[in-house]
Amino acid sequence: MRARLLTIIAIGMLFASANLQAAKKTSPKGKLREQFFNENRTLGDAFRDVGDCKRAIERYTLALKWAEKTQKSELEQKIASCKSSGPAIKRVPIAAHTPCIGPKKTYVTIVEFSDFQCPFCARATRTIEQIRKAYGGKVRVCFVNLPLSFHRNAKPAALVALAAAKQDRFWEFHDELFRHSRRLSPEVYTAIAKRLKLDLGRFEADRYGADVKRWLELDLQLARRVGARGTPSFLVNGKRLVGAQPFERFAKLIDTEIARAKLLLKQGVSLAGLYDALTVPFRSSEKGPSRSTAIHKAPLPKGTVCKGPKHALVTILEYSEFQCPYCKRAQPTLAKIAATWPKEVRICFAHFPLPFHPNAFRAAMAALAAAKQGKFWPLHDKMFENQHKLGPDDLLATVKALGIDLKRFMKDVQNEKMVQQVRDHITAGRKAGVRGTPTFLINGVRLGGAHPFENFKPIIEAQLLRAKKMLKSKGVNRRNLYAKLIEKGIEAPEPKPNLGPTVYYKAEIPKGTPCKGPRDAWLTIVEYSDFQCPYCSRAAGTMAEILRKWHGKVRLCYLNNPLPFHQHAFSAAIASLAALRQGKFWEFHDKLFENYRMLSAEKLLQIASALKLDIARFKRDLADPKLKARVQRDLELAERVNARGTPIFYINGRRLVGARPYEHFHLALDEELKRAKDALKRKDVTRRNLYASLIKNGRTMPGPETVGPVQKLPIGGSPVWGDKNAKVTVVVFSDFQCPFCSRMAFELERASRRFTKGLRIVFKHFPLSFHKMAMPAALASLAAQRQGKFWEFHNRLFRYQRELSPKTFDRIAEEIGLNLARFKKDLADKSLSTQVKQDLDLGNRVKVEGTPTIFINGRTFQSPGGYTARHFERIFRKLGI
Repeated sequence: MRARLLTIIAIGMLFASANLQAAKKTSPKGKLREQFFNENRTLGDAFRDVGDCKRAIERYTLALKWAEKTQKSELEQKIASCKSSGPAIKRVPIAAHTPCIGPKKTYVTIVEFSDFQCPFCARATRTIEQIRKAYGGKVRVCFVNLPLSFHRNAKPAALVALAAAKQDRFWEFHDELFRHSRRLSPEVYTAIAKRLKLDLGRFEADRYGADVKRWLELDLQLARRVGARGTPSFLVNGKRLVGAQPFERFAKLIDTEIARAKLLLKQGVSLAGLYDALTVPFRSSEKGPSRSTAIHKAPLPKGTVCKGPKHALVTILEYSEFQCPYCKRAQPTLAKIAATWPKEVRICFAHFPLPFHPNAFRAAMAALAAAKQGKFWPLHDKMFENQHKLGPDDLLATVKALGIDLKRFMKDVQNEKMVQQVRDHITAGRKAGVRGTPTFLINGVRLGGAHPFENFKPIIEAQLLRAKKMLKSKGVNRRNLYAKLIEKGIEAPEPKPNLGPTVYYKAEIPKGTPCKGPRDAWLTIVEYSDFQCPYCSRAAGTMAEILRKWHGKVRLCYLNNPLPFHQHAFSAAIASLAALRQGKFWEFHDKLFENYRMLSAEKLLQIASALKLDIARFKRDLADPKLKARVQRDLELAERVNARGTPIFYINGRRLVGARPYEHFHLALDEELKRAKDALKRKDVTRRNLYASLIKNGRTMPGPETVGPVQKLPIGGSPVWGDKNAKVTVVVFSDFQCPFCSRMAFELERASRRFTKGLRIVFKHFPLSFHKMAMPAALASLAAQRQGKFWEFHNRLFRYQRELSPKTFDRIAEEIGLNLARFKKDLADKSLSTQVKQDLDLGNRVKVEGTPTIFINGRTFQSPGGYTARHFERIFRKLGI
């Protein structure tokens, strides 16, 4: 009996041991945890962005499965503590005027910051519509206006949309505005209002009313507060997603947020309280300025203009520029500061023109010239009032209206010392840590951005106390107070220009190229430029400065690189060469850049007339095919040296891209001068062959070519354009949703116009899996082919590439005159899918890896400089057509 009892105890101990092992495996760190997450797959990522709170919530969730009732309250306290301190997910407040679509009580709130003239925002609207269809009542979308300063029609469009919101028609108006985003105008707004049957009288009154202006200002304040600086920007339950992202990116985040929401619902949070529970509010400190009270050494640069008491207790040094919209926004705040502390605060203006604002430097020089006549502040106010009118003619009109002595003004504004003065302001700003505009230094305390009065107030009050305390020090008086306040301040090191990688190209100068400077110069700058390019216009001033300061050491040679999307650039290039024939290239060059925004044929003739050219000869030369061939030659040379944009410079062959400030060129010129002098130490190098020897081993880009073995590419039932007995056959594997395919198709079509005989083009479908509308578009084009209109359908699919949908296919079918009933019937035919699959199989067989892939006479077409009409033409001619 005893032996039997011992046996039972032993077996019991074995079971106890087994149960203990099983318990270990099924603990929260074991199989039950794995099982839990298998059952709730999305929870693995649910708290990815929440930091330490992620692990606490995971432990809490799993522990609840095994916790006793007495333990649950303790666990709930832990999770509440975690939530109050852990998440960095900010709650975006939804204002009463903000248009929202979707239920207020829901799982996910998407706040969209958008601009009606932004093409990426237009693209994002389709994704938002897709989200609403996919998630229904689980998502609401709220729209906040963020019209960007460089979109002139964006702000008026925002105002009319808010006016429509007053009649509860915001979302319909929103859709129409995005549909017409490329041609927004007052006429379009009125037409939309009529189509939507709005009360037109009320609509017109509201669009200019105080309410919508105030609402727009609140939207802009909210955007600044949450750090939304570009469009479109989205906050999905407070989590940021920037840009026109694909549906999949949104879906992943929305699924995560729904999982988080469901978890909180299980914990007793109500549906109405979900948004607040999932996010944390912006702390009051986040509304205020930076907490940094570091003092920066910020002396007043020469030429700084101040208003307020000369020996003020507080000096606000404003680094600003006249083309910056944020600088303009800061002006009412500065006016309020001046009115609040008229005897204690002075405001001083220093110039910091940003390189990407083409008129800012010119405006700064105009302001300095006006200051010499005591008219700085009147011109300052006028330029901020009319930020979009800072061109040479606009400034002269403003100067005249203000009664400034024009002759003296022109003399001062053209003075080299004035240019240097602006550069000195920029240098002083950089030493004080200024990197953008506006930046304010309040007795040396830096505050960046267009902040409201409330953000300035505590800093000014603190500096008033500091100044009064400083005045009690020995040797300090009101005259030297500011110098003493910043005496021990931080001085930032001047940032060294980043010139990018040093790469040398064989930048040859063909015979007849217009050049300035000695032929045997130490330094040769080859410039590839475009007369309609604003950056090239800005760079022209820098080149003039280089020729002045490096006189005798530098030669500048100009080659044309008119970009295809600049309508008048090619004709302006030809006109400059016509002026060259009369010895007036550089004068014509300067006038073209002064008028780069209006280079119509009439304007070119006006410039020629103003320069006293022989107009009859000028017109004959404009029609001379030799000049057109010269421009084409320049374009081919640009491709050889990888000049794919404008402006691009080659300093003794060294590539420097963009309209950079003079300091960048100065550094590169110094380095290349040393290289040139070192080269002259060799016996075979003289000043006459210096440039040729320096670029001798420079890079050149390979031209377009066909490579690889000849592939068998049966045409079958594929769409074909051109000559059946062609000498050259181009087979294109393409995708209607691929942006590179649309660009290539346009260039190939341009090239094909010149080769009506001897050329045929074959289209093969290769819809990529991640382009959701590519396959439906391919099928629709084949349905159009059955009615003999594939190529018309093809062209319009690429034209409407950003809005591909079944509705778009029907619209195109109507536009090109298809039988709509037959078109829809053919779309349902499964044999179309078989035809696309055959193309895909063929593409895979010949190793097509992406789109577009092009075969010319069976060999792969390669073009490192891009698929341009010129490149196609060169290959076609090479193949004998």
